[in-house]
Amino acid sequence: MEFDKEEVKMRSALYKKKSKLRELVLQQDWKKDGFMLLGGKRVDYITSEKIIRNFAPLLPKVGLELECGFDEPKRMDPFGQRAEEHWVASFHVRYVDIDTGYMTEVNRYYGEGMDQRDKSLKKASTDAQKLWLLADFKIGEGIDPDAGTNDTTGAYIPKGEEENVEIKTKIAAVAVKPKPAPKPKKAEEPVKTEAEATAEEVKEAAETVKEAVAAPPASKKPAAPKVKKEVPAEKPAEAAPAADDGKIAPGMNTEYGAKISEVQKKPLFSSIQKWSMANREGKISDEKYAQVKEAYKNIGSNKDIIKFLTEYREVKE
Repeated sequence: MEFDKEEVKMRSALYKKKSKLRELVLQQDWKKDGFMLLGGKRVDYITSEKIIRNFAPLLPKVGLELECGFDEPKRMDPFGQRAEEHWVASFHVRYVDIDTGYMTEVNRYYGEGMDQRDKSLKKASTDAQKLWLLADFKIGEGIDPDAGTNDTTGAYIPKGEEENVEIKTKIAAVAVKPKPAPKPKKAEEPVKTEAEATAEEVKEAAETVKEAVAAPPASKKPAAPKVKKEVPAEKPAEAAPAADDGKIAPGMNTEYGAKISEVQKKPLFSSIQKWSMANREGKISDEKYAQVKEAYKNIGSNKDIIKFLTEYREVKE
């Protein structure tokens, strides 16, 4: 498998910055600062405000930018006849190296929330952000309130020696439970002697010869001559109409255009082709397309690349 050396170099630079970001993230205070009552029991959690407050200042320190946001939320059916609303939120994240414009693939994290009216969707959004933070940066929270008192997974951390002794006692009780009696084996079939097996083989062979002699030979019909099918000649594929975006290049009006690498050009080409297609289909006006092409041809720095991809990634009038 061949690798683009320049792409590997840029990917390595981005992940070195992300590794440094993880080091800074793990140095922050991630103690839970919010709580809610669930079935009369207090459940602590990290609020979205604390996630933003701790995380946002670290990005410029390592030279990364974060493209993130929420997709269209989905409302689920409420449980039973209660008045709570049940929502699922999707939070997408992409890291961008501001020095090269190289970016990671988009990752999505899903959170759920159920509560009265306006609180349910907020809970789902906070849950999705929290899942991204804990999963992407490997942050351990300690006690997991959702694990209950599961004695087999180790997810629940006991708070005191009394609980520890109680759990060990339960585990020991499970270990000494008697195992179920093994099922009786099926009775083995009697083994035939060598003489009995030989006699059966001789009998089967004699019956096979008798049937072969009694059956008349099947008459063979002459095979029909094979007709060679004529394969219709394939029509040459019609060439796709040439798009004017093939005549322009990113940064062609600036000296910086010669420095743009093939890796950086890929997302730029993809964006301008979407706009060109939308213009040919009449989805956007010629004036809007001219504006996009002008920004495309006048890219003069890495920041211009990021600005172009941010403003014109999605086609809209």
